[in-house]
Amino acid sequence: MDNTENNQAHYYDGQTVSPEKGVLRVDFDGIKFISDDLIKEYIFKFEEIENIVQYPDSCHIELMTESLSVSKKIKIYNAELKKQIETLWLKNKQSGKEKIAYKLHNLNFKKIFLISLIVIPAFSASILFLFFNAFRIIPKSYDVYIGNSVYEKIVTQLRLKECQNTELKEAVYDILKRIPKDQDIFQYSILIADSDMVNALALPGGKMIVFHELIEKSDSPEELAGVLAHEISHIEKRHGVQQMIRTLGFSFLVSIFIGGFAEGFETIETAAEIGATLLFFKYSRNFEEEADKTALQKLIKGHINPEGFLLFFEKLDKLEKETLEKIADTEEDKETFYRVSDWISTHPASKDRIKNIKSALPSEKPANMPFSSANSWSALKLKCKE
Repeated sequence: MDNTENNQAHYYDGQTVSPEKGVLRVDFDGIKFISDDLIKEYIFKFEEIENIVQYPDSCHIELMTESLSVSKKIKIYNAELKKQIETLWLKNKQSGKEKIAYKLHNLNFKKIFLISLIVIPAFSASILFLFFNAFRIIPKSYDVYIGNSVYEKIVTQLRLKECQNTELKEAVYDILKRIPKDQDIFQYSILIADSDMVNALALPGGKMIVFHELIEKSDSPEELAGVLAHEISHIEKRHGVQQMIRTLGFSFLVSIFIGGFAEGFETIETAAEIGATLLFFKYSRNFEEEADKTALQKLIKGHINPEGFLLFFEKLDKLEKETLEKIADTEEDKETFYRVSDWISTHPASKDRIKNIKSALPSEKPANMPFSSANSWSALKLKCKE
């Protein structure tokens, strides 16, 4: 199986400085080194070969030894001989992992660079796909757990008080019932907070907080319905959990599945400040656009005039711009601006969003059913107390 003339080799026994000159022969189960004087002969099984390392002018066959201080190797110079030994040696390796490790170890820079151009983008794409879809493996009960905990934090730290007007609460819940839900995967509840902030919050699991000032700014139940449909869409699409994964990273997922259900939420508890908590639910542009689109679908399906949603956006956007122009005039204007901008800041009413909503409205007006509170809305919306 060998050509002696081309099988010149040097054997280093790890004990003497000078190597022995000879030839290397190959058999099916190993290699044999024969000295030039034909006096010495060393036989090594393929299992005794630890590694094969290619150098520019030679190839080193590293041999296993019982002592770490002793290094045995055979240096050969024939590329064909090296290939023959390497092929038989790899066939005798016990595991596929060892073969792969050896091949990776002996790749040259050019090959490593070319492989990296393929592997790194593919790996990065896989990680991103997992990252943006990880929320699907988190049970929906966790949304409820998160929502309840954050709800208590917001109510306590903002010292929110509920509006006590029974008629207003009934009217708001009548609007809520009319909005179609996605198979009732969550139980929805609304706290109408006695506050002069123009805002509405949707928390994971179904809890919503609507600040009374926002209701006052609406001119019809349909306008409020648009806001509620938008917030419900955030809940159903699980944007809250998705936002938390993106904000807190994979440590949030690990804490859930390794650290335990209750311990997983401690990641949020470390962000005790209410401002940091609310930032979790300041949704991305894509989330907002998805919630807008879904909200319009819900309004049409529920026979609620979808133009109310657009009107409310345009109203707040216009009011914000008008107040901004006069902001330097009086302290009252400045205070009004900050109140109105609460909902705008977390639900940006950009020109693009308004344009998208307009384009998504049906060309033919769908059949709409007015709310029972429509006629009394102007007076009803102003009352936070009985």
